[in-house]
Amino acid sequence: MKHNYFLQKKALITVLSILLIIPAYAQFTPGEGGTLPAFPQFTQSEGKIGGLFLKYSHRSNGMFAGSGSRPTVDMEFPEPSTIGANSYTVQISANNGQSWSNYQHYYEDLTLTGDNFSLSPDASYTFRLRANGGPKDGFTSNEVMAELSGIDTRFAGWGLDESMAITGIMAPNIGRGLEASFTVKKLSDDTDVEGHLSYQWFRVNPLTYDMTPIEGATGLTYTTTIADAGYKLALRATGDETQAGGMAQIISSWPNLVSNNSYTSNADQTGFNLYLYKQLSGLTANELELTDVDYNPVAITNVQSLSNNASFRISATLDPSKTPYRLMSKSDCWQIVSQMEGMHMTMPGVSIDFNTDINNIRANASFNLNGDLLTFKSPSIINRISISDISGRMIYKAYPETSSGKIQMQPLKPGAYIIQYQTGNYTSVEKVIAR
Repeated sequence: MKHNYFLQKKALITVLSILLIIPAYAQFTPGEGGTLPAFPQFTQSEGKIGGLFLKYSHRSNGMFAGSGSRPTVDMEFPEPSTIGANSYTVQISANNGQSWSNYQHYYEDLTLTGDNFSLSPDASYTFRLRANGGPKDGFTSNEVMAELSGIDTRFAGWGLDESMAITGIMAPNIGRGLEASFTVKKLSDDTDVEGHLSYQWFRVNPLTYDMTPIEGATGLTYTTTIADAGYKLALRATGDETQAGGMAQIISSWPNLVSNNSYTSNADQTGFNLYLYKQLSGLTANELELTDVDYNPVAITNVQSLSNNASFRISATLDPSKTPYRLMSKSDCWQIVSQMEGMHMTMPGVSIDFNTDINNIRANASFNLNGDLLTFKSPSIINRISISDISGRMIYKAYPETSSGKIQMQPLKPGAYIIQYQTGNYTSVEKVIAR
């Protein structure tokens, strides 16, 4: 299954540099964007774990010529180590979950230590996993029904494009687009089966993996709405059981977050002011993450509402030598973002710099990010460079102490990255598209 994250269709190899300067003056009146809605609260039932997901249930040719076809069921799930378990035991139910037994593989219970399985069951069953060992010993996963097909076709390929090119909005922001594709082939001669599929998009609870169909979302494309905030998204393709059989599902690994534009002011050693475009019902320190220039966490000691629930004083002990700081939201449903100057684009989080309240000078540096090589040129000496992915995760940092040069590093995947660099007392941020 192919995922295209941040890749522009027929993207140019050159770097697109967009300088981000957060101005000291207000970009909006705090709260003028209205109020964020009440978001869903996700909880998990006692003794349960989520994550079991059906990739496909179709048919495949037998292992030997002339042996006919056989059903094939493929599922994926988090490795048992992610929940502190040693392994999983695959369990099945033939009566819709009223009773369960361990799945037998060569007359033994099927036990797994990886993150997927592919089976040829003798009937349609409901599947689940039982955790073995660790703090969640005996916990069972969400239950997944795998209906078997009698039509000799297979899902030969499927993909999910989540690039910005679809709607002009970048993941994980609400309004982004998703576009899927599926290929079905006959087992007899491996020719394509055109059509004969129906589609349904689902909201997937990120904890329980319960799937709720989205009304009216029955095509290959989908544009996210505020109702998707906090959920995962999945698409199911189902054969008509005349020309195409079985089903296949794709799940997006991206979260879906409502963006809340922001800026800061009055930064000093005791904290800073945060201003949000949309009001909140409230804000606490536990909902925020503050880091210094080296991505070390900084404790937030207090969050005080100012004029409304869109203006806050964030109290923390800040060291001027460790600016710029960065503030992120830890919510599964909304995120703090900052506007990129001159563009209808945002980046996650907001920077806090002791120089924010004076006029920053643009360094006009240029960067080229190509695989494992970063090339830069600046009219001023660059003291520090850091590279982050678009979610804010720091990938690489260097201290060149020169105005131009080349830096060799680990190869990066094509896509969008954030380069933050310091020249003297000034810090600037650029977004680059790397090949």
